[in-house]
Amino acid sequence: RRASFVKGWDYGMLNFAIFRITGGKGLGNLIRGVFRGKETSMADDLANSQTPLLFVHGAGDRIVPAGNSRALSKLTGAELVEMRECGHCPMEETPNSFVDILESFVLST
Repeated sequence: RRASFVKGWDYGMLNFAIFRITGGKGLGNLIRGVFRGKETSMADDLANSQTPLLFVHGAGDRIVPAGNSRALSKLTGAELVEMRECGHCPMEETPNSFVDILESFVLST
């Protein structure tokens, strides 16, 4: 249950996130769209993706304020879970709770 101990988990998670966020189009196409004057923001793309979204944010995060995730979740319609017992890296600080949150979300969608 401790993803950080699995070699390459971060690379796999990044590729998965890019695939889901870009609707399978890939990061290259997303970047090309930006340079071609695409009028929508990533928040717009996420809101229009029809993909269930979950943001997990540590309430004690001193690097990225939890308010950022609150605002983004409102813009995109995402579910937001603020973990009170951790800061910037909930997946590292409370891995069991983090996995439980992800599992519950995945099973509910």
